[in-house]
Amino acid sequence: MTAKVIWNQNDFIENNILIDGLEFEEGSGLTTSNNKAINCLREHFSYSERLKEEQEIHNSLQNELEDIVKFERQYFSSRKDEVLLPDNLKTTFLEKFEFDFNKAGSLFTNYLIDIPESYFYKGKCPPQIASSYQQRSKISYNKPFSFGLFENRVINISIIVPKNKRKPVAQFFKEIQKELENTFRIQKENIKFTAVEIETLELQDYINARRQISKNSDLVIIVVDQEHETLPSNSSPYYYCKAKFLEQGLNTQEVQIQQIEKFLSDKNRNVANYTDHNLALNMYAKLGGTGWTVRPQDTKDELVIGIGATTDKEGQPILGLMNIFHGNGKYIYGKVSSIANMNSYRQKLEDVLFENIQEYIQTGILDISNSCRLIFHIFKSVGKNNEIQALNNVMSKFAGYKFEYAFIHVGVGHNYRFFTYEGSISNPVFETKNRRGLNKRGTFVKINNRLGFVCLSEKSAAFLKLQIDERSSFDDFDLDYLALQVYQFTELSHTSYNKAGKPVTIRYPKAMARLTEQLKEVNGFDLDEVNAPDNSLWFI
Repeated sequence: MTAKVIWNQNDFIENNILIDGLEFEEGSGLTTSNNKAINCLREHFSYSERLKEEQEIHNSLQNELEDIVKFERQYFSSRKDEVLLPDNLKTTFLEKFEFDFNKAGSLFTNYLIDIPESYFYKGKCPPQIASSYQQRSKISYNKPFSFGLFENRVINISIIVPKNKRKPVAQFFKEIQKELENTFRIQKENIKFTAVEIETLELQDYINARRQISKNSDLVIIVVDQEHETLPSNSSPYYYCKAKFLEQGLNTQEVQIQQIEKFLSDKNRNVANYTDHNLALNMYAKLGGTGWTVRPQDTKDELVIGIGATTDKEGQPILGLMNIFHGNGKYIYGKVSSIANMNSYRQKLEDVLFENIQEYIQTGILDISNSCRLIFHIFKSVGKNNEIQALNNVMSKFAGYKFEYAFIHVGVGHNYRFFTYEGSISNPVFETKNRRGLNKRGTFVKINNRLGFVCLSEKSAAFLKLQIDERSSFDDFDLDYLALQVYQFTELSHTSYNKAGKPVTIRYPKAMARLTEQLKEVNGFDLDEVNAPDNSLWFI
């Protein structure tokens, strides 16, 4: 086995590694692959991994619970007489409750939500033999949900590639092609790659390459350099290409040359690297594909509407309006133009809602012969003059139809902390992995009929808060129904096969708003000219 060093002198300096005695190649600046360089890197990464592990242990559930108990003991119980309260009130005693997960209690109820079932081509769910496989294997076993859309479709993929990196890029995309064939079941003869070479990594070369991309392309891959991340948006090849191709109605996928080289290096050394898996999943989504959805809880027609947010350079909120999913998790809407600041939020929300509901009724996506549901997953508390007013105005235009609706605040901004363990609070025994305590993913703590918390990150004590606005309508569904739905939407992903800590209904609108803010800085970019396909995830 041959070791290879792909760092240059700046990489060593930026990572505070002494370069005395190291040799660097002229031109490329890469470190000569001698034993000293390899030993320096080995020691650096070994130390970094140990440091990361110690930090994770320090921030573990065990330590967090110990800190909370210590704080209560030292600063509350022992000094409660010193705490100043209004009207001369005094704290006479403090009472702690220890709740047995396996027993019913009067304070609240809790249980483990069943792991959502995945939903593949023609409604297939994995048989028992495939139930323990990772999601990627389930897709290939059952065929992806949107298999029928690609069965006989020819896909044209253009790649903008630096001329001196053509060989590793070609090797890498052979692996990507295998993923598209084997996992997403696209026929080999239907995948067409076309390379457009550029001489340098300068912006002007990408501008020139854009003119050579065929209008028949279904997706444009942009090979960029890691250093492009530090460039402002109007000087970045990635953001320039993203903006200009979106105006043409073409989706793009960025991949850094460093990611490609590391993947190939890891592959040669038999080291696990899933860049090809995740990139193929991204590409499939941008081509309009859906790897899997979730089995619907109910047969009723249901739209799940996600509203997320980011901030602009001045720190003002920018809202992503909206990502719309069918009740089974199928992504059906998300436009660049549906971005709003707080001043235009209500009107734009109203416009987008009306246009989409009207379209879905006309096209049959919604069957209005029976009751339909609108469920809003929102990153913040619901406001009377924004979300409520917008929905009331829209519903008045569909007075002849029956709609049920719910607003649910999906958030992390709260002071509740949860610890799942066995034994007494004075001597808790956690379920651990690598010495770090774990909560149980899917744990649902129901405080009352409108407020609950669900565990989506096993290593965190901060569960996701779910709070239903009191102005929601409740005929057939309640907090338990909506908690399961939120959990289901964390099992969906078009960017990675890893388990997520938030549902896509919150993550995707935020990503859409964040990317749009970057694109607006590209010279000449006009939101009104964007023609991105509605059913593809252009922003991931």
